[in-house]
Amino acid sequence: SDLGEWLLFNSLWQGAREMSDGWSRVVLPLCVSLLGIVGAVAVATMVKWFGIIFLGQPRSNQMLYATEVEPSQHWAMFIGVMLALASILYPFGFLSIIHIPIQTLSGSDFSAGNLESSQVYGVIMTLSELAGASLKYIILVFLLGSAIHLLNRNVIRKTGPSWNCGGDLTPRMQYSAAGVTMPIRIVFRRILGSNPLVEKEFTGARYFLNSLKYRGELKAVFEDILYRPSKASLLWLAKKIRFIQTGNIHLYLGYVLITLVVVLFLGN
Repeated sequence: SDLGEWLLFNSLWQGAREMSDGWSRVVLPLCVSLLGIVGAVAVATMVKWFGIIFLGQPRSNQMLYATEVEPSQHWAMFIGVMLALASILYPFGFLSIIHIPIQTLSGSDFSAGNLESSQVYGVIMTLSELAGASLKYIILVFLLGSAIHLLNRNVIRKTGPSWNCGGDLTPRMQYSAAGVTMPIRIVFRRILGSNPLVEKEFTGARYFLNSLKYRGELKAVFEDILYRPSKASLLWLAKKIRFIQTGNIHLYLGYVLITLVVVLFLGN
């Protein structure tokens, strides 16, 4: 998906630069900005899921007694991650490899960039270029990691328990999914139709909070604007044409005959 998003960003940006039409120069950058917002929300979603799953204390017994997966599943994820990183670092090599079976199935001559006409030679060249491009990034990451390790090896770190006014920490005190996404809910409140409801119970003075309940609801914008009106229209139309379904087999055969005559007439 990262490769597809990058190609989409690149095509829109290049189109905005090369097209002379005034509207295209305005609309295409707006599309790029919209895709940027979508990508940022997607990143925020991944951060939310990672924080809920891996950070903080377990929120259920299933999470408390969760165990690691089998090593074979680690290797499967590792191969997928490496392929995803390789496609990001050298996308044109992957496009050239994908181009080979497409050309083979279509029966046309193979030609992908500067590669030779031989498919086998093209695959070897593409993989070698991919390995060369990836090696540069691997060396760069290794050098940066080594520099960071050398700079931080003499740093003294102290680890201690979190302070909670003398009380024990519980899973209810840590961030939830609603807490992580609250800034996004506030920014897009008008679009999402967010309607939060906070209920507070105090003990004595209003400064001593006994309990707090938060309930947030998002308005189903597309459901209210698109799906429900479409459903109502289809149900209204179904009621109007219900009279043609009488249960009479002779009438149904007449429908088939009329349809056949219309089809033959339009076909001629």
